[in-house]
Amino acid sequence: MIVVIEGIDRVGKTTLARKLVKGGFTYLKDEFILSKEFITSFDDYSVGKCDSFLAVVRQLNDEGKNVVIDRLHITELVYGKTKRGKCNEAACHALDMELANMGALLCLVEPADLELSNRLANDDQTKMCGLFSYYTSVSSMPSVVTNFERLDATADYILRVAYKYDFYFASPFFSPEQVEREERMICHLRGLGFSVFSPKESCHLDAKASADSRKEVFESNCKAINSARAVFAVTDGKDMGTIWEAGYAYGINKPIIYYAETLGDNQFNLMLAQSGRDVFTSQKEVTRGALVDLLNGSTRTFRGDIE
Repeated sequence: MIVVIEGIDRVGKTTLARKLVKGGFTYLKDEFILSKEFITSFDDYSVGKCDSFLAVVRQLNDEGKNVVIDRLHITELVYGKTKRGKCNEAACHALDMELANMGALLCLVEPADLELSNRLANDDQTKMCGLFSYYTSVSSMPSVVTNFERLDATADYILRVAYKYDFYFASPFFSPEQVEREERMICHLRGLGFSVFSPKESCHLDAKASADSRKEVFESNCKAINSARAVFAVTDGKDMGTIWEAGYAYGINKPIIYYAETLGDNQFNLMLAQSGRDVFTSQKEVTRGALVDLLNGSTRTFRGDIE
């Protein structure tokens, strides 16, 4: 999913972007738009830079990455008109159409208090505020309009649209004990109101499976990790597949929550402790409130000893 965040200065755009980054989005900011003074033939420079930027966005989108863009073409339209007195509207509208074709969502952050935003920005942004509203209304992209007071709700809405599942459940299921724990914890998470992808429920593979079947299951599981807000990884049994799934999740900036029910007073692995947002050691610790906080970006340092 691609999200383009637009709006005047000092309204909460970057704050919203950071909330999405904590949810696994890749952050991009096209700073050239506001960092340059008037340049001869700035139209050509602007269009070329937007094209290059869009190529990066397109590649990330093709790879299945979720991307949040802090300012782009609507900022160019608004600030080009108000600060430079010129902008290439045709190129910006073409970029808008291409983003729409890629399924991008436009999010306009409006000021909760325009006078306060103006004071913080040391600028009268009244005209710019109106232009942002206008260009959002005529954009080809579906749009969401919010303000600083509604950023949490907006971020939650975007994350639920972006991800098919709340959790990818990574766990061994090769013994009666492992199966009992896996099924019990999945039931617990769903009982708390979360959507869960279970490889055991979704993929069936025996030891003599064909190469094509193995590839299909592998790619299906990777796709499910990409489609989840976070990975819930059970470390009991030290299953190699589960650890690989957690490593893959960390590599794509996916939040990881570890569950070590049989850890007791034993040491926990350093690399896992550092890569996860939390380590739960009992089912009673796994509450809806705790999980919502973790999905929204909170972290808690592992309290026990490490190895």
